[in-house]
Amino acid sequence: MTLVYALTGCVLWVFAALTFADRGNPRRMGAGAFWFTLGLIFAVGDWMPHRVSGLLVLLMVALDGAGWVR
Repeated sequence: MTLVYALTGCVLWVFAALTFADRGNPRRMGAGAFWFTLGLIFAVGDWMPHRVSGLLVLLMVALDGAGWVR
């Protein structure tokens, strides 16, 4: 099952890279950071402490709540 999560994280990093490269998206930095962070949680979540995962989720909430994700 860990392989599935790692592969999902890699796919989310591809989404992040495509979002960062999208010059037509005025909020590409925030949206790219959101997808990168979610990919990080999926890819290496088994190896990071639960508190770090929780802080990354709060970062994602802050990015979206600030309107940086579209």
